[in-house]
Amino acid sequence: MIPEETESGSQVVFEKFSSTCNSSTSVFGHKNYTEFTRGHIPLIISIPHGGHKLPEHIPNREKIDSSVNIFNDNNTQEIGCAIAERMLYEFGRPVYMVVNHLHRRKVDVNRPFEQGTDSNRTSKSSPSDSQIAWRDYHEFMKTAVKEVEGRFGRGLVIDLHGHAHQKNYIEVGYLLSAKILALPVHTLNTNTTIHQMSSIRALFHRMAEAKITFTSLLRADILSLGGRLQMFGYDAVPSQAHHFPTAQELYLSGGYSVRNYGSSNGGKIDAIQLELPSILRIGKGASDKFITDLADSISWFLREYYWGNIERKFDGLSKKKLTMINRDLLQLLIYLSLPFLLQKVSEWLRRRANPSQHLDTKQPSRPFTKAELGVSTLLISTIIYHFHRAFFALPFNIFQKLNVSILTPASHLKALLTEQKTSLALSPPELDTLIKKLGSFENKYFYVTYGQKALIECNYCREATDYLYFILPGLAASYVTMITIIGLATMLKRKQDWRIYCVVFLVVCAAFDIYTFTTLDISLLISTAAEEHHFTTADFYRRLAFIICTSIVLYMNKKDMRTEAEILNDITRRQEYILGRLKGASLQRTAVLRDSALRKAFVEYYKRVEVEEGVIYADPEYKKAKATALAKLNVDALTKDAELYVENLTRIKESESVVAENELYAAANSADIGSSTDGTSGI
Repeated sequence: MIPEETESGSQVVFEKFSSTCNSSTSVFGHKNYTEFTRGHIPLIISIPHGGHKLPEHIPNREKIDSSVNIFNDNNTQEIGCAIAERMLYEFGRPVYMVVNHLHRRKVDVNRPFEQGTDSNRTSKSSPSDSQIAWRDYHEFMKTAVKEVEGRFGRGLVIDLHGHAHQKNYIEVGYLLSAKILALPVHTLNTNTTIHQMSSIRALFHRMAEAKITFTSLLRADILSLGGRLQMFGYDAVPSQAHHFPTAQELYLSGGYSVRNYGSSNGGKIDAIQLELPSILRIGKGASDKFITDLADSISWFLREYYWGNIERKFDGLSKKKLTMINRDLLQLLIYLSLPFLLQKVSEWLRRRANPSQHLDTKQPSRPFTKAELGVSTLLISTIIYHFHRAFFALPFNIFQKLNVSILTPASHLKALLTEQKTSLALSPPELDTLIKKLGSFENKYFYVTYGQKALIECNYCREATDYLYFILPGLAASYVTMITIIGLATMLKRKQDWRIYCVVFLVVCAAFDIYTFTTLDISLLISTAAEEHHFTTADFYRRLAFIICTSIVLYMNKKDMRTEAEILNDITRRQEYILGRLKGASLQRTAVLRDSALRKAFVEYYKRVEVEEGVIYADPEYKKAKATALAKLNVDALTKDAELYVENLTRIKESESVVAENELYAAANSADIGSSTDGTSGI
């Protein structure tokens, strides 16, 4: 690597990059020479050559040949810390960082132990500070790699360096030399030896299932890290513009860290060495824009291949996507409705086995009262309201409104929100709060999971449980309101049979609704970048359940509104009406028979009717139809039922007669007593 500082050790530090990597969660090695920050995303940023400490008691490394470099990669530590800061803003959680704070004159942690330390000057029994620092740095690297592989199953190491080559390329190193990169495309795509020696070997093996070629991962404009940087306007090699460095151009393909912690050794963690040119670190090109573009490129590469949609599309390991309607829920609903279905089936079987025991005593239902009309209006209004909210007015969602993915970078999302702020139903303070909070990657998932209101209004919310407690009162209020409406409706006799079923249904829906929120694993959603707009989905199915329940109560009325006593009274009144008609007909016949002319006409009429009926009765078709009709009737059962009705009617009449006789007897007694009193007084 060409020196960037003079032998006197002078160093140019660009003030815009001045930042500290020290975090409240950082762990330091021996005498704070090394630093380790534990992260929560599958990205490790290592900075081996950006340290500034030059303790005098540690001897300088000797430049015994041209392979020994004692000069720092200026500002790589400041740039790395600035990238980590922007990644924290983007993802809402820190990256893994391993930083060496010793100057390269004292230790080179990107070289083997013997070359990177003063091992030739110290005894093996008492290691020097530079040797301890070297070991601490690599212990931190091993810890980070092990944790990322254990937690995420895959990950990426970005080993950050700087160069002062003649060409101001960002050199992206995959452990492939310039000669290998210059090989034909077919050779690069088919030679398994090249794939195995690459530091992104694990990535290529995963992407092979998606038919993504090896050269695409190295230099395609929309698939490679170099291609992404080239799209931002920075010359990178390899990329779509510069497939490989020429023979006259220097190129660094990767050092000790990339070789040991990348996937070329068969692991699941890939590694890329980024060599930044001097002009982007200490020259005119050094700017916050470069930091932003570099951080966006790395975060895009991370989401695309290690923490994003590509996992759902191409990975052989299937991830279970959260849905509100699934097999378990359908089974639960079947189990809950099973007692009701069994009851209805058993009633139907009993009616079919013995129809004579279930006489048709149906009467026209009572007309609707004003209260029933009011309840029907309430239920119809409830259905219309929830139908409108479910299909035309779902909870407002910025990502669906803008038609963008939740993986959209924070900077682009902020620009879209600012550009379309007039079309958003948000006040300026709400919009400012939303823009600020959506800058966090984790807050984006809180937004689509717990809703816009929770993200904007909940000032104390920091974790998923906080947001859950915030939305619980609203969920409870919606279910309590529905249960109240159902309770009012089922107070009517026509609908009272549905009260228990609907209340149980709503309680089960509420329990399942809350269960989906309490068991939602935010870390799993973030690790798979599953764009499940849970709050919107849950609201849709919740309102659909309300519509179903309300519709059942509205349309499924009780068929017969009468009690058994009312049915018996109706039968009694009907029998009395028939008896009255018979008495009237008998009186009419008696009156007719007193007149000779009428009597003659009466006799002739009935003779004619008898003749006509005889013709009908003698007809074979009539006899056949009569036999068929009688075969379908249970005459014995009908006779018994008729006898039972007559007996009940006779009993009622007898009781009425007894009451009348008792009243007459009482009246007669009172009359006798009165007359005897009068007689006594007369004597």
